[in-house]
Amino acid sequence: MRQLGLFMANGCLEKGLRMMSKLLNLLLLVLLVAPSRVGLAETLIVLNASFEDPAIADGDWITEATPDHGWDLGFYDVTNPAEWMAGTDGGIWNPDVGIGYPNGSTPDGENAAYAETNAGVDVGLSQVLEDTLRANTQYDLSVQIGNPIYNESDTTADYRIELLAGGALLGSATGNSPTAGVWEAQTLTVTSSSNPAQLGQPLEIRLFAVEYVDEAGGGGYEVDFDEVVLTATPLVPVQLSIAASGADLSFSWNSQGERLYDLLGAADLATPVSEWNVLETGLVATPPVNSVTVSRPRDLASFYIVSERDLPPPFLADFEDGADDWTVGLIDNFVDTGTTWELGTPSAGPGTAHGGSKAWGTDLDADYAPSTGIFLRSPIVDLSNLTIATLEVWHYVDATQEEEGGRINIRSADGTLIEESFGSIFWGETSEWTLFSKRLPPSVLGKEIILEFQFLSEGNDKVGSGWYIDDVAIRR
Repeated sequence: MRQLGLFMANGCLEKGLRMMSKLLNLLLLVLLVAPSRVGLAETLIVLNASFEDPAIADGDWITEATPDHGWDLGFYDVTNPAEWMAGTDGGIWNPDVGIGYPNGSTPDGENAAYAETNAGVDVGLSQVLEDTLRANTQYDLSVQIGNPIYNESDTTADYRIELLAGGALLGSATGNSPTAGVWEAQTLTVTSSSNPAQLGQPLEIRLFAVEYVDEAGGGGYEVDFDEVVLTATPLVPVQLSIAASGADLSFSWNSQGERLYDLLGAADLATPVSEWNVLETGLVATPPVNSVTVSRPRDLASFYIVSERDLPPPFLADFEDGADDWTVGLIDNFVDTGTTWELGTPSAGPGTAHGGSKAWGTDLDADYAPSTGIFLRSPIVDLSNLTIATLEVWHYVDATQEEEGGRINIRSADGTLIEESFGSIFWGETSEWTLFSKRLPPSVLGKEIILEFQFLSEGNDKVGSGWYIDDVAIRR
């Protein structure tokens, strides 16, 4: 909840002010608050954001990233981390099944970027954008981070993503790369001030494999990158007003689309905000200004808060209230092996739901059977009013063979397949609940769709605890 403003009406702390209040019939006290987000996020242009140029055959790579392809290669010497130098040990490649990722997949398209790190260097890719740094703006840099199978270890180089302007660092995010064979989305958020030092300077994105050498003294550990997205959201100070309207008080404030607003009131500031009276709730934004009128209180002092919150996501399923029209069944040409999607509290696999107490699993208390082919389908999801949306799924997987595991399909409301294996094949072992997040393709936007989670296993006896799904959401 973002607090937009605090007002005191009909109140005064000294006798003289009370006399003035009688004359004016209203005394206002406005406390300034932090800026509030307004407008919609703008997606800035990142050239070759998914590294699809040039086209590369399966398993091949280019060991350079030239400005013709949107990206430069470089590195930091860890003894002089402020100086960015041109370098090698990276480029663009097309992962295959043997040394890349399950099904040879990447989050977007065929290619990905890579950077290989050794002792004493942070190796990365850089792109200077046409867009420049703006004042009072929130920047969100989202990047898919991957760890290829051939690293043969879940312990590998960390990733780091940076946002700069005019060569000066605005912010960075560093973290552990995912387990081998897995992609994970990571985001860096940077907010500029009203008069930043680098105002008007070109923005720059840098993606790194952080210095790493294994216990045996080996280097060359790789971090992969894909689907680079940078958005800019303008921020302006909140402007709120209150006015007398006969026996009522009228509030107005600047608002923005896809937001909801609540008006709360209390007789004193000692009352916790959680216990304030809810005067109006769930007011849908009517940009550029929202207004609401309430009865004037009888209290000598009255305080008000207008709060802003996001619209609920177009689709959200936490499964705490049951199946809610989710359906399960056999994939065509498969027979019943005794393994089916079950809803409840897992005792196998992750041993717990991601949120709350319930999740879907391919078997909540046992390993899956060989030769299993089962699906879990959502109710119809209405995306008719969306032009951009992201699918988020928390999942846990334990399927140790490349030829088996889970996949996400997207179907139309009548069951027709629109997108097959959206995202990737989910196999290996995540060891904990992991977030899968990917923007939905244009082919499904503006339609009614069904999400389908398929799990398939081979006919041998090498099995695991399977695939578990929780907290599925589609967000704007």
